[in-house]
Amino acid sequence: MIIDHEKYIEEYGMPVFELLKKAGAEVLVMTQDAITKEGHYYGNWTVLAKFKSEESAPLKKLRIEKHSNGGNFVLLPGLG
Repeated sequence: MIIDHEKYIEEYGMPVFELLKKAGAEVLVMTQDAITKEGHYYGNWTVLAKFKSEESAPLKKLRIEKHSNGGNFVLLPGLG
């Protein structure tokens, strides 16, 4: 979960759009209102981005180590 939303947006949320653009990514969905239908989801911010390839998907070390207490980075082959 994001620890401090204001710092997250300022230090990660806004700068990451330039990183995504450079990686050729397209943001498909961004929401704080994800609805869990089955299982357990503990996050409070969900982003689904489409990348040209697995190699172009940047890892989010700053997000994981500084702005949240965990999270997931999932690649879904075949989305393209």
